[in-house]
Amino acid sequence: MSESQAFAGRTVLVTGGAKGIGRATAELFAREGAAVAVLDRECADSVAGALQQSGHRALGLIADVADPAAVARALENCEDTFGGLDVLVNNAGIHFARAIDQYKDAEIDRILAVNLKGALYGVRSALPLLRRSRGCIVSVSSMTGLVGQDR
Repeated sequence: MSESQAFAGRTVLVTGGAKGIGRATAELFAREGAAVAVLDRECADSVAGALQQSGHRALGLIADVADPAAVARALENCEDTFGGLDVLVNNAGIHFARAIDQYKDAEIDRILAVNLKGALYGVRSALPLLRRSRGCIVSVSSMTGLVGQDR
């Protein structure tokens, strides 16, 4: 199968898709032929616009994954635009680059809201679409999930 056709006819939604690993993931799926929905708190439209300028089907979705209603609306918009969903890439995640004993309670709450609840909200909203397409979920994690670090 040629590189540009591996995901032809498929739709992929990438959370945290505006920069870093998420953006690279969105770009790769687009190059492989997928229609790509880029979900992020900011810059999702510019990433989707760049993909469109390169001839790919893309949609920017501005949403905070910690807001379940916003995630549900984003998935509805993806379905309305592309007709369904085949792959959910749960990539959105945050951290504060300092020792855990320096975290404030509000920062811990935000980390749990984005990294844990955000992934669950994505799955919950995407599941009906993924059941129809017999699609899949890819959840991205930091290497810190496997090895510790002091900061």
